[in-house]
Amino acid sequence: MFDTKDIKNNILEIGERLYKDGFARGISGNISFRQNGQIFITATCSCLGEMSEEKIIILDEEGNQILNQVQDDSCTNIKPSSESMMHVEIYKARPEINSIIHAHPPYCTALAVSGETNFPAILAEPVVM
Repeated sequence: MFDTKDIKNNILEIGERLYKDGFARGISGNISFRQNGQIFITATCSCLGEMSEEKIIILDEEGNQILNQVQDDSCTNIKPSSESMMHVEIYKARPEINSIIHAHPPYCTALAVSGETNFPAILAEPVVM
């Protein structure tokens, strides 16, 4: 069991690593963690590499914000990620999952939009699936 500060610090660390390694540029990507009926999720309109604890919003299991909104200079109100309901629905469908990291790795994104469908089997996982 983690306390709120530990959860937020872990999310901040992961966000910073994603940003520094080029997996989430600008304000792309989001991170969430579920524990005891609460979902901690990064705020919309925020860079994962430059977040603070205030930019991690706590939701209930239905996606309702638990804590009051906080004001910020860059956004009118700090709100949960625009994709927070996607996280909520994944958690509902998959009770064994307690964390989601949504990033935009440039090579994966380029490959996805390339339209290419015939890839060599370089990993075992795609072959098995």
